[in-house]
Amino acid sequence: NSNNGSQRRNVEGVGRIADGQVLDGTSDFIEAADAASLDLTNELTLEAWIRLPNVTSDQKVVGKTGTLPYYGYLLGVETGQIKPEIWDSAGTKYTFTSGSINTDEWTHVALTWRTNDRMIGYINGAEVANIAASANPIGTNNSSLIIGAAPWIPTTLELNGTVDEIRVSHRALDPAWIQAEVCTAGGIVPVVPTYVIGGTVHEDVNGDGDLVDAVVRPNIDLILFRDNGDNNPNGGDVFVDGTTTDASGNYAFTGLSDGTYWVFVDSTTVSPSA
Repeated sequence: NSNNGSQRRNVEGVGRIADGQVLDGTSDFIEAADAASLDLTNELTLEAWIRLPNVTSDQKVVGKTGTLPYYGYLLGVETGQIKPEIWDSAGTKYTFTSGSINTDEWTHVALTWRTNDRMIGYINGAEVANIAASANPIGTNNSSLIIGAAPWIPTTLELNGTVDEIRVSHRALDPAWIQAEVCTAGGIVPVVPTYVIGGTVHEDVNGDGDLVDAVVRPNIDLILFRDNGDNNPNGGDVFVDGTTTDASGNYAFTGLSDGTYWVFVDSTTVSPSA
C-alpha cells in the first residue's frame, strides 16, 4: 500500500511471528508519511502484538492525530490496560481504559470503530470494552502515522518494548477475524464461525393474515442486504447476495459473518393470485 515507515533508532528483534521492532522508550519510533489511505473515517481496525516490560505507564502503540484539536485515531496502553482514543470530525474524544495486559508477555491488542455504531476493544481476541461510537466520522489530519510514540509529539509517551504485526485497516473487522489472527499467531488453526439465514416464502392468498392456509411460493427471488449500522432497512445497506426459493418455497443464505441482515422479496417475481 506504499505506506512505508522510517525507523528512528529502533532495531529489529525477535517478534511474535517473525522479526519485531524493539523500542527502548527514548526517541525510538517509526514514522509513515501522511497519505489519504491513512485517513480512516467511517470504519477502522488497529491491531498490534506488543511485549512490554512495564505496562503501567502511558505508552502509545500506533496512531495518526493532529495537534490540538486531536482529530484522528490512536491505540495505546496504560495502567496495564488497553487505552484507545478516537477524535471525531467535531473534535469530540471517545476513549476507554479496560482489560488486563501482563508484563513481559506477548499480547494482542486491537480496536475497531464503525461510525454511528460501536467502538470495541480487544485483548488476545477477547472483547474487553464496547461503547457507542460517534455519529460523526473520525476526524482527519495532515500528520504522519507514528508507531511507538505520541503522534503529536513523537518524543513523548514513547513505547518501551517490542511490537510486531501492526495493522491499520479501513474496515471494522468482525470479532471472529480478530480471534482468528490471535489463534493463527499461536499456532492454532482457527475455526471462523459462519451463519445461515433461511426460511420459507408464503403468500397470504386469502388476505386473512393466517399462515395455516397460506401458499408456499417456489421460484421467488430474494435479496440479502447487510445493515449499515443504523438498524433500519434503507439505501445505505450493503448488498450481500441473491437467491431463489426452491420447489417447496424454501431459501437459504449461507457462509455469513456476524451481523444484522435484511431479506427482501422481489415482488416482481410473485405472480398475482387469481
